[in-house]
Order: sequence, then structure tokens, then C-alpha cells
Amino acid sequence: MTYYPGAPHGGDLHTVSLNQNGWLPKGSAVLFGNNAHAYADLNDNAQADSNEEVGPTGQQGYRFFVGAYAPGGRAV
Repeated sequence: MTYYPGAPHGGDLHTVSLNQNGWLPKGSAVLFGNNAHAYADLNDNAQADSNEEVGPTGQQGYRFFVGAYAPGGRAV
């Protein structure tokens, strides 16, 4: 079982493959797989408009900073 940093049982920051377990097709241009579709929904219309899709961050795929955030989405 994997725990996140700060979890009651501890945990360390690490890389997770979204392709390995079939969550995301290899080479996917957006975060849309067999279990979920992640998008920004900036205009609150509950649809993934083209400017709201989350694309890869480069050749390494989808890599994002993990940090603490306060309510409202501001970094702590």
C-alpha cells in the first residue's frame, strides 16, 4: 500500500506510472483514461472544453509539483 507524504503511516514523494496499471493510454495527450477524465472546467459547464484539458508536461509525461494547499487552491 502507498501512503502520501504526511499520512498517519508516513510516506515519501515518488513517481507513479499512470500507464503501468492501464489508467492512462501510453502517449496520451490528455488526462482521459478508462477510470477518469481530469480537466480544469474553468467555466463551470461540467464539460471538457479544449482549453481546459490537462496535457503532459514534456517528454517525461505528466509530472506535477506535490505540495500543501489551503482552501481556495493557494499554496501554503
